Amino acid sequence: MTYFDTDYLAKCYIDESGSAEVRALARERERIACSVYGRMELHAVFHRKLREKVLTAAQLEIVLKQFDLDEQQGLWTWLPLTGAIVASVASILRSLPASVYLRTGDAIHLASAQSASLPQYQQLKPHL
Repeated sequence: MTYFDTDYLAKCYIDESGSAEVRALARERERIACSVYGRMELHAVFHRKLREKVLTAAQLEIVLKQFDLDEQQGLWTWLPLTGAIVASVASILRSLPASVYLRTGDAIHLASAQSASLPQYQQLKPHL
């Protein structure tokens, strides 16, 4: 199983820089996991794309139908946001030096992938 953060999940549904590479990677993997937080965050991304006029209302409806179908078929494995992950996020954020910027959502994804011992494809991000 491979861990995708919300950015990678969004690239599976919305054409943008790096989408082709992420979709190819998703096709190579048997299962894709993400924190349940990413499921909520993905819906915020979809709404933002509507607000920014990247998607029309009709296009958003198609994206949401495809997402629902993918969920029904078990394409995504949603990892629970456990107390241990919350504690890990708090610990990570407490220990960061002042020069490091890490958003809460990114810390959740890192802690979720780590708790499930899953690789996260961060090494691809600079190239996308």
